[in-house]
Amino acid sequence: MSDGQATLNKWQRKQERAEDGDKSAREKMKKAISGAMKDPVTHKNLSQELLRARQGGGGAVKNREGYGDDGEVFTGINEDRPWERD
Repeated sequence: MSDGQATLNKWQRKQERAEDGDKSAREKMKKAISGAMKDPVTHKNLSQELLRARQGGGGAVKNREGYGDDGEVFTGINEDRPWERD
């Protein structure tokens, strides 16, 4: 077997393991959601969240202040003249 073929085989095995892991995770998630949907309160909350997600999300993103290394405040607001903030 050539060195290139060994590398391809290794990659294919890695790919197959990743796909198997993904399939397993999906099955576990389905079981977890199915179990959670048996509780009426959780069922209602999940249903509302799914409906909200299908309708375009949960509203506008709020601007929050953040601080840089030098103490400068970043507001997240797109301003043409940031020196006139305050």
